[in-house]
Amino acid sequence: MRTSLPSAIHIANAGVIHFVKVALVGLVLSAALSVYASEKMDFETHTLLITKLERVLENSTGNGSDADSLEVRLRLADLLAERARLSIVAAEGKDSAAVTRDRRRALQIYSSAVEKSEAPRRALVLMQMAHLLEATGEIKKALQKYERIVREGTETYPAASVGHALASWGDALFRKGEFTAALDKFESSLKFKETERRGYIMYRAAWCRLNLGQQTIATQGLIEILRHPELLTRKTANGSEIDVSFREDIARDLVAFIARGEVSREKVDLLLELTPESIRRENLRALAGETERLGKKKESIFVWSMILNDETSTFEKIDGRVRLATLEWGLNRKAQAVEQLTAALATWKKEGCRPSEECQAVQSRIRKLIVDWNRLEKERVSPELLAAYTLYNQQFETEYDMQFWAAQTARLLNKYNEASEFYRRSSILAHRELKKKEDSAIQKMFEAALVAQIEMAESGGDPSLQLKAYDHYLDLNAAGGRALEVRYQRARVFYDQNRHEKAAEEFRDIALFNEKKNSDAKRNELRKKAADLALDALVLAKAEDRIERWATEFAETFPSARLEYLAIARRAVLKDVATVSRDAKSSDSELKRAARRLRDLNLDGASATERALIYKNHLVLAVRIRDLEETRAAADRLLGVSGLQAEDREFAMEKKVWVAEMRLEFDSAYRMSQVMRMPKASEAERHMRLAYLAELAGRNPTRHYQAVLETSRAKSTLELAATRLVRLSARPWKELARLERYLKGNRDLHSSLVLELYARTGSRSNAELYLSRGTVRSSDAGQTISRSIQLQAINRFDQEISAHRLITSSDARVQRTLKARLALLAKADQLAQDAIRSKDWRLQVVTLSIVGRENERLYNEIKKLPVPVRLSVAERARYEQALAAQSAPFQAKAEQVSRKTAEFWNNGKALDSLIADLQASTGDVTRVLAEEARQLAYRAPDSTRARLERAIREAMDRPSATDVKNARHKLKSDPFSIHQAKMLKTMEAELGRDAMVAHLDARVLQIEGGVK
Repeated sequence: MRTSLPSAIHIANAGVIHFVKVALVGLVLSAALSVYASEKMDFETHTLLITKLERVLENSTGNGSDADSLEVRLRLADLLAERARLSIVAAEGKDSAAVTRDRRRALQIYSSAVEKSEAPRRALVLMQMAHLLEATGEIKKALQKYERIVREGTETYPAASVGHALASWGDALFRKGEFTAALDKFESSLKFKETERRGYIMYRAAWCRLNLGQQTIATQGLIEILRHPELLTRKTANGSEIDVSFREDIARDLVAFIARGEVSREKVDLLLELTPESIRRENLRALAGETERLGKKKESIFVWSMILNDETSTFEKIDGRVRLATLEWGLNRKAQAVEQLTAALATWKKEGCRPSEECQAVQSRIRKLIVDWNRLEKERVSPELLAAYTLYNQQFETEYDMQFWAAQTARLLNKYNEASEFYRRSSILAHRELKKKEDSAIQKMFEAALVAQIEMAESGGDPSLQLKAYDHYLDLNAAGGRALEVRYQRARVFYDQNRHEKAAEEFRDIALFNEKKNSDAKRNELRKKAADLALDALVLAKAEDRIERWATEFAETFPSARLEYLAIARRAVLKDVATVSRDAKSSDSELKRAARRLRDLNLDGASATERALIYKNHLVLAVRIRDLEETRAAADRLLGVSGLQAEDREFAMEKKVWVAEMRLEFDSAYRMSQVMRMPKASEAERHMRLAYLAELAGRNPTRHYQAVLETSRAKSTLELAATRLVRLSARPWKELARLERYLKGNRDLHSSLVLELYARTGSRSNAELYLSRGTVRSSDAGQTISRSIQLQAINRFDQEISAHRLITSSDARVQRTLKARLALLAKADQLAQDAIRSKDWRLQVVTLSIVGRENERLYNEIKKLPVPVRLSVAERARYEQALAAQSAPFQAKAEQVSRKTAEFWNNGKALDSLIADLQASTGDVTRVLAEEARQLAYRAPDSTRARLERAIREAMDRPSATDVKNARHKLKSDPFSIHQAKMLKTMEAELGRDAMVAHLDARVLQIEGGVK
């Protein structure tokens, strides 16, 4: 199938059409040699005959006639010429030395025989020589042969030979491009009616006219040939017949002739009429192609449309549509061009395309159309161009450059999403090509596509497309020159989307990216910016726990900004630590970790203010985690900061004092406290604090308590200071009298203090002096003092009455001693009545016990009195009856009292209260209450006595100095042990060491509430 114009048509730069047809040469030769070489022979046969004829000529002795020799030589020359022709045909037109030898030898033989030939034969030989001379490039000599025949004319040669010579002469001139001269020779040849192959000569004349611009006459010449079959015949062994090939060639050339003029429907119909059926479709396509080649785009569109109306071949439909698209574009009808391309590629996609080679050519034409279109529009591209690119790339998906140029077009049209997708495809395809081979041009387009895709995504403002573009770049070109910048922009999208956790990680990776090569100031600046944003993102993500570590990493990565990042790390730690420190729910492990972070901070470049803040926070944490050594060290570091503010100095000293107290190093605590300003405390509070520590340190706190009295206005503070001064005084009653004005407003405190002094000094007179005051006497403490004094008197009376005996040595003595006994019993009754009136059950139990015991004893003693010996039996009986009567009331009273005391002993609450008071008492007061308990135990039933004696032993069992020392050592070893603190407190309380008890109470409360 033809896809281009016939080979006979060639357009030179000067616009000259030159018809070259090797077959015509053979045609003329065959006519000239028809007499001698009508038979057909192959190359080997020619060679065999040539060899035989050469032997004949070599063996010739001259016996034959000259005519025979001439015939042999001419036959040999003909065979040599024909063999040369066959060789050329076999070599597809390529000349060779053998061919040249055959032609030269044939010419040599023809030259020696031409003049010896008769006129008719001579004309044929001259013609053959002319053809051989043309073949060897000796055109001038060839023309001379033609000219000789014409010059000698019909007087010498047959008219057919002259006509043939004129036609051959015209052919030679035609090939030289001398169309006017050639036309003259062709017309002269046709004047001889004997001239053969007139159709061929007319055909050649038509070409001359066409090349001379006589298109209409030239076209009519071809039409005439085609309409007259006799002009298309050729002679064969079977006679004359239509030369089909010649007819088809003329019909094909008619296409070029018609295309040069006005192409109308009538002309197209005429062409189809004159064209053989076998090439009609081909000729119609040739006309479409020729009009297109000549720039007659509308005519070409008209012809192609006719073709496509009846086209059934898939390939031809595709090819035709593509040609129409090209023509429409040439007419600047862009929409129609896209329409034709759409139809062509839709057919291709639906039905496929065969054969592959020709389909590839069509694809190349489509590509060329779009590329030319793009080149023409340059910066001012049209939507139709983008549509064309889209169609092409949808059908042919493997061309990275077409995808790239499509993207460029979409970009110029501000279609950012489409451009981004085209760039993406281009980069993928280019990447595949680069895997096959390295190519700088492909590499350049690959990188440009990746970058441009990103630019399009950024221009579109869609974060999802931006991320897609960034990811795509990094997937295909992770080591690319802009990879770092792409990673930065990708992280920036996460940052702007408030995906701070993700952004932080991305920025950190960029900041820490280690590149030994290609590192320049710009890239380092980008990495530094990424580091800053990584830390910002952590803050926004509320992930401050990583800021310190990252900032420290950045400090090492960016030496020029080292101090800046170390400061950030410190601020992050401080913020995190502050959060942990303020949270009451923070675990010990969290607090300890926070303390370690502060301790391990790099303080390079830190100001004094910053250092002070770090040490203060460390100090707070050390206190909370109860690390005394760390607390002291942190306080010392804080105190070592130059220019430390007074407030911070006080804070550090306060914590050092606290450590000393927790370690029971009270003397150290006192000495440090003395130099503290204690700005938040009043003067009285400061002296109270110093007095408290002085007591714990074993120093004399008197001056501090006295200062409290002089500076304080708080009643409770004054009472406490006065109480401590009284208790610490060597002359407490006198001190009490001096300071009584601070105490008498608090009855219970005042009375308790009197009780303490009474218990401590045993001064009944001083005690009774205060008991004379109703406020003291009515208090619990006053009642305890009063009861103690009364119990002492009762005890003395008890000793007196229990020691009294009835003397029976004489009646007079019996009477006297009995009277004395009754007087004692009356006094006992009086004591009991006083006790009952006081409503003090303890006094009642003691006095009633004495009354009951003594009444029972007197009853028994009376019963045992001896009967006088001088009495008669009757008198004795009456005497005994009288004794019984006299003793019975004592027995009854004893029984009555016994029942009453039993009620008291059965009152468990009263007994529990006694034991509770005993257990709660401290110091010397315990001794007073223990004595009460002994008085009761002495008179109590066995079961009750045992309980009281046990309570007395427990109350009076004071810890030894060794016990206290060991307890203090244990607490010092485990300062935050509540158990050890309470154990020591119990001991200290039993010893009446109020200051230590107060310290331990405060310690326990502090530990239980959490150290702050």
